[in-house]
Amino acid sequence: MRDILVYVTDKEQRAVVENRFMEGEFHAAVFDDPELALEACSLELFDLAVIWAAVPKETEAFIEALREQQLDYIPVVAVFDSPGVDAALNELALVDLFPVPMDNQTLFHLLTTVIRDVDPHG
Repeated sequence: MRDILVYVTDKEQRAVVENRFMEGEFHAAVFDDPELALEACSLELFDLAVIWAAVPKETEAFIEALREQQLDYIPVVAVFDSPGVDAALNELALVDLFPVPMDNQTLFHLLTTVIRDVDPHG
């Protein structure tokens, strides 16, 4: 089972995100506080970080904080639900970005593919 960190930028979506990942093939640590998410990254080894409900400013700040703490080896994927943010997110140091809504089977397949692409032993 793969370990992923999910940082939910919209606190109202946290419960929905936790429920989505309960049925999947991942062990997901879900946070809605960026400081707690970063602390978890420094304490645990994650295969992937997912920024859920990604918006450019918060996504960029999270990626920069990972870099400053020398945790930028963790690949980051953005999941966005706001129209028009994909162009700005595409400019950031992300491995990939995915629009939602998306069914769990497709989402989990895409996340697994990303992990395999960045990990030759995946």
